[in-house]
Amino acid sequence: MKKKNRVFTALLCVFLLAAGTAGCGNKEAEPEKLTAESLIRQVQEKTDAMQSMETHADILIDMSGEALSSIGGSLSMDMDLDMQTTSEPIASYVRGTLSALIMNTDIESYTVLGEKDELLTYVGTQGQWTLQRIPFNQSAAESIDNTADEILQNIDSITLAEETTSVDGEEAYILSGTITGEDVTELMGAAGSIVGDYTGGSQIDLSGLSVDIEYAVSAERMLPLYTNLVFHGTEGLTGTEEVQITGMTMKMTNTGFDTVDSITVPQEVIDQAQEINAGQ
Repeated sequence: MKKKNRVFTALLCVFLLAAGTAGCGNKEAEPEKLTAESLIRQVQEKTDAMQSMETHADILIDMSGEALSSIGGSLSMDMDLDMQTTSEPIASYVRGTLSALIMNTDIESYTVLGEKDELLTYVGTQGQWTLQRIPFNQSAAESIDNTADEILQNIDSITLAEETTSVDGEEAYILSGTITGEDVTELMGAAGSIVGDYTGGSQIDLSGLSVDIEYAVSAERMLPLYTNLVFHGTEGLTGTEEVQITGMTMKMTNTGFDTVDSITVPQEVIDQAQEINAGQ
């Protein structure tokens, strides 16, 4: 059970780091002159000026391997999460449910900036709290939502649909494409290392990882509405053959902008949390 909790904590960290990659505009552009790049720059400008965001995430992770032989060799985990994020100070709060087999587990997580150059992530499951210290990546934290940065870096691979579509009754632009190679490594490298530390893997192979992105932007507000991510080549994320991630998809729907005042870790959580060290 302790090892399973460590694996779950690592997978949640994958989400927290990857989820920080889903988003970011200001001056109006005439529709006939709009391009994928000009659209993303507008979204980026608006989100960079924001202090907080609320997001709902649906995450499906398929796994297989020898460690799962007692349950048929494979397992699917479904996470239904609500997340709040603030930029000053940098912090996030996640609450939701993890479903696997016939069990539903309530999960909760706080991530805050520590006194040193590190992020403190508190994860709570089944009434128990753990603490992990993660090296602080300043560049990844400059925006409350970094997907726009990743799209700009790969703009040649991104296509803006010719026609808008309706998203929950709101006219939206749709961008889509695939990020591969070193850009995916930069996106997932830290998270992959965390998973490897928890599952016992020493080398994380991200060379075959790619991510298909579908990104919706409000035509009126120039704000990101949702990000769909489909990951390929995820087998190397765990760094071990005992458990491999055979598939991973995420849909992150933004539900609030500048709606969170602050995020604070309760003192009782700090007092109860048992620290987990890399490789433990």
